[in-house]
Amino acid sequence: MKKLTLLTGIGLIGWSSLSSAQPGERAQELFNSLDTSGDGNISFEEFLENGRNPVERLDSDADGLVSLEEFLAGKPEGRRPGRKGKGGGQSDRPKPTAEQIAEMQAKMQERAMAKFVEMDLDGDGLLSALEISEATFLEMDADGNGVLSAEELKPPRRAGRGERGGRRSRPGANSGGQSDQI
Repeated sequence: MKKLTLLTGIGLIGWSSLSSAQPGERAQELFNSLDTSGDGNISFEEFLENGRNPVERLDSDADGLVSLEEFLAGKPEGRRPGRKGKGGGQSDRPKPTAEQIAEMQAKMQERAMAKFVEMDLDGDGLLSALEISEATFLEMDADGNGVLSAEELKPPRRAGRGERGGRRSRPGANSGGQSDQI
């Protein structure tokens, strides 16, 4: 679900429009384009001013709101049907059984429903563009200070690409020697 939120946030702020730049340059250009006040942070107002309508890609009945059914069925535009995973190579892992697949799908649906309820701030059973934007902003605001920094806009690092075990500590967190799984 965090991936959905991050992807929604990136989509909201126009990440694709900067695809011709190198990754580090792209992130800085994105940050600079959103930080209209030039104070080194992106406020919620700046985030809203520069974002796209997050409802459009999920709103199948075009009523301007996202129902739970639309949220659960949501397949963003540009997602290729039938594409199950990344890569294409063979895996040494055994294929999951039908029972395991059903269990995973049930857990995913349960998490999605909980996320929907969390995002539905007014409790009307529908998500507005403002509710989705606010939830996305709050998810991206890792330090909870009410603004986004350039660091918070960087895409998360993928485990398995030079990192040992894919574990790291959250910046600034005093976890008593324990790492948080990210």
